[in-house]
Amino acid sequence: MGKRDSILKPLTKSISLTSLAIGEPLAKDIYGEHGRLLLRAGTQLSQDFINRLQVKGIETVHVEIVPQIIDEAPAEPLGKPAEKKVVNIVNYPRLKSEACKPRS
Repeated sequence: MGKRDSILKPLTKSISLTSLAIGEPLAKDIYGEHGRLLLRAGTQLSQDFINRLQVKGIETVHVEIVPQIIDEAPAEPLGKPAEKKVVNIVNYPRLKSEACKPRS
């Protein structure tokens, strides 16, 4: 985990049991009907855990969503770089004479 990862705080999202992916970590403890702790926050969900929650009538759980910073270049360039223009002061006598004057 990099330095920037420690700055980013995980977000939580409520998601239905039917949409869960195996291995997703719980963001909040899950309690049963009578206040009994069923699963602790941080538990990675297995298919067995998901099946047991469904049997107990639990339809949604909170999972962690960790934002990430992607250090990749954009797929398309942002724009054409500005062209450099060179002005030849020989063609401009007034500018040439002023450029040669000492500064006071």
